[in-house]
Amino acid sequence: MPMLSGLFTDEVLASLLNVQRPPASPWDDGGIPVRRRHEVVRCTGPEPWRSGWALKRAWEGYLSAANECGLLADAELRANLTGGDDESFRGAMAECLVTWFVLRKLGMAVTPKPEPKAQKNVDFAARSGSLEVFGEVKSPYVPLLNCVGSGDDSRNLRACVEAAGPQFKKGRCNVLFLAPVLRTPIYMNRDQLVKAVVGEQALAVYVSFDPHRPAPPPEPTFLQTGKLARLHPQKDGSIRTDYTRISAVVSVEEILFEAATGERTVDHKTTVVHNPFAEVALPPEAFGAYPQLVKRADGNMEWTDRLDATR
Repeated sequence: MPMLSGLFTDEVLASLLNVQRPPASPWDDGGIPVRRRHEVVRCTGPEPWRSGWALKRAWEGYLSAANECGLLADAELRANLTGGDDESFRGAMAECLVTWFVLRKLGMAVTPKPEPKAQKNVDFAARSGSLEVFGEVKSPYVPLLNCVGSGDDSRNLRACVEAAGPQFKKGRCNVLFLAPVLRTPIYMNRDQLVKAVVGEQALAVYVSFDPHRPAPPPEPTFLQTGKLARLHPQKDGSIRTDYTRISAVVSVEEILFEAATGERTVDHKTTVVHNPFAEVALPPEAFGAYPQLVKRADGNMEWTDRLDATR
């Protein structure tokens, strides 16, 4: 596999083998590929580590796509891929993963670092026909610290939105891509991404101050508290929201798939949440059949796969 072997020389692998880390949680399976990346690169077949072999083939695909569009020419990214810092590696491989996804799955042409370094820059620009998208990649990682295999990591996702917002320029289609490793994957619980971006379901409870008139029964409501949808009343009576320059937030997650034959491959789950107040909207057609939370004509939001808007 030339891309991996070209980057991860014997010297690099020996250096990674000697990286000292604090003890990891025994439940943190999601962090294993990064901590053991030198072993992933050394895999020569499915045995004895079938998951590692599957990851090696996936990484080779990501790096090939990154090399094809010129991303691997970035010395900083190459240093982050081969260096000993786990977070830097995770971020760099996330950029390669998203590049692969946009190039291979969406069929868009990708240009890394499309603007001069002196300007506010994003990770890449992608074009297909008349559509041009400017993308920034974040890779939130929340380790599983106990045997409870679930959690709401919306706070971490919101932090990614807040960090990426100032990097985008106004007046164009901007998309934040996430390559997350969370306690509960987004594709299994979309609520956490919706909560970070738009808001969350709640129960409205009414109180009556008239002893002769009972309060109405509780009813479901939606709290518009997400980073891109929270309403801010202004002194002049107008209302604004944050980061209208972000058109959508897209999650691309890796999952290990095992065939009946026992062969393991890396599959991907993609979830898209559109910003209902975006200055420049992302056309839903750009993401085809992937599940998307989109704004309907009546102003409400709905999943394109017809699931409830908070699932």
